[in-house]
Amino acid sequence: MRRPGIFLSYAHTDKVLAEAVRIEIEKAGFTVWQDSEQLLAGDSFESDIRAILNSSDAYVVLITPASLASAWVLMEIGGAWIGGLKIYPLINGVSPTDLPGPLRQLSCCTVPELKSKLLPALEKLEASFTISEPTVRSQSELRALASSVCVEITITSSVNALSDVIADALSGERSTRRLAHTAIQGSSWQFRLDFLAVMKRLTGDADDRIRGEAYYCLGYIHISPTERACSEEFLAQGLEDESIFVRACCANALSQFTPLLESTLAKLQETLSLYAYRTQTSEQVTQLVYYSSNTIRQNLIGSDR
Repeated sequence: MRRPGIFLSYAHTDKVLAEAVRIEIEKAGFTVWQDSEQLLAGDSFESDIRAILNSSDAYVVLITPASLASAWVLMEIGGAWIGGLKIYPLINGVSPTDLPGPLRQLSCCTVPELKSKLLPALEKLEASFTISEPTVRSQSELRALASSVCVEITITSSVNALSDVIADALSGERSTRRLAHTAIQGSSWQFRLDFLAVMKRLTGDADDRIRGEAYYCLGYIHISPTERACSEEFLAQGLEDESIFVRACCANALSQFTPLLESTLAKLQETLSLYAYRTQTSEQVTQLVYYSSNTIRQNLIGSDR
């Protein structure tokens, strides 16, 4: 698996310190791009920097008195900020209050803290980029899972009928899932309540697809016209799931909640800053970005009403 690429920005009077920083980051297995005097002297500096920023996964900037006075570094910071890259300020000889305006709200660390703070933060970022295709279980496997959960939580509805609907709601076929959702919405109050109880239990399943579809059902299917199956906070927790598929399902389901809490909006905005401008993407990432942006947009529209 490709390790995240890191853009290291610094003032060239700090090149010795920057080289030491680069070595430590590369020792941790990351690819580091460092600009050079040759590139700075070339006519293609701006286009080259833009291309490298677009293909990078994170932006580490060495903030020193020299870099704060460097037009090149400030331009690179602006490019990283506008491009939505995750920015990691590494300070030396300055305080956090000396940072340019937008960077003051970011968590930063000193050069001596590189191993204890910066490298773990980059490892966490890498984990967020790990994309695995969710498994697709057969209908018989899904029915067996549903039946076992029904027994576990002592369901009162017909276990056979409920297991069939649950299996369809977790199906890898979109049309099958939609028919199941419609059937549940038109079912009796008790049947719907039991269905949602199973879904809440399945948000803790080890299978990415099952967790994601369970979160989706909880967000979209109500117990009654005035009673939701779960809270916004519960769905927002799913935005921190290790699976991109699960996060996409939660971002989609959260479009049903308006207005959103500031904490939920912050998580959705963070998702966009991590993924919206990546040049290397996947269908899962595309869905996550789409649902996150759409939910934010729906919230803004709903707030204006």
